[in-house]
Amino acid sequence: MGGNNVAGHYLDKGFNVKFKYKPKNNNLPHLAIGLDDFAGTGFFTREYIVATQELRDIKISLGMGWGKFVGSNNFENPLSFLSDSLDIRPLVSDNYD
Repeated sequence: MGGNNVAGHYLDKGFNVKFKYKPKNNNLPHLAIGLDDFAGTGFFTREYIVATQELRDIKISLGMGWGKFVGSNNFENPLSFLSDSLDIRPLVSDNYD
């Protein structure tokens, strides 16, 4: 990593986006898809998808995250069926000099 190798001294400016879908039918779960740090250095890039269902006073969520959420126990990107290039995650983003 960059900086002076002191915890908290490396600051990365990135952009996060979250798309939420709330169906009109209350029996269907709410969906959220998020991209974190997709325009930064790539050190902290991660993606996720989550479904949340409300049952009276309880919310139940089920989701999956990949990228930095996974750590060293990586698995194949679930969107790789769109393009083989999605299976390759560089250590540093092209945005970082």
